Amino acid sequence: MKINSVRFVRSGVKKDHYPPPICPEVAVFGRSNAGKSSLINSLVGRHNLAETSRRPGRTKVINFYLVNESLYLTDLPGYGYAKVPEEVRQSWSQMVDCYLRERENLRFLLFLADIRRDLGVEELDWCQRFDELSLPFVLVLTKADACKVQERLRRLREMEGLKRKHLMAIVDFSIREGAGKKALWAIISKIFS
Repeated sequence: MKINSVRFVRSGVKKDHYPPPICPEVAVFGRSNAGKSSLINSLVGRHNLAETSRRPGRTKVINFYLVNESLYLTDLPGYGYAKVPEEVRQSWSQMVDCYLRERENLRFLLFLADIRRDLGVEELDWCQRFDELSLPFVLVLTKADACKVQERLRRLREMEGLKRKHLMAIVDFSIREGAGKKALWAIISKIFS
């Protein structure tokens, strides 16, 4: 997909704050250190559109970006590693759950996980939640450049054992190498066909 324009639209924490559902939407979700904002920046070819940080948990609200005036890419707050009080962590989880249930133009999720780690209880719980909501998702295995080719292939084979009704695809992704970018855009572009 050729990117002609991309812009930040707004941030929100509840439905009243979301932009109008005028075009399809793809949300990016995962652990606080999975590289959600970096993935968005890589997909649209911008280094600083979505704010990134070495400290997990920088994304505290839902951020909406409009690509080519025809697609929302949405950055959701992560879960897991952020050093925040438990009540803040719970509020983020509730915010995401409400968004997933209420956003009528949401087509699917890019669900990020570190390729070097096994899926934990939280990841599996979220996968179960996506199935309960009948919400399609792509499992994006980030930081693929940190693995040798054989290890990457082995991890991909292992992840293929994840049997979920609404799992669309599994893609390994590396910002440094550019791996997975074309595959993700191919999946996203199917929205328009």
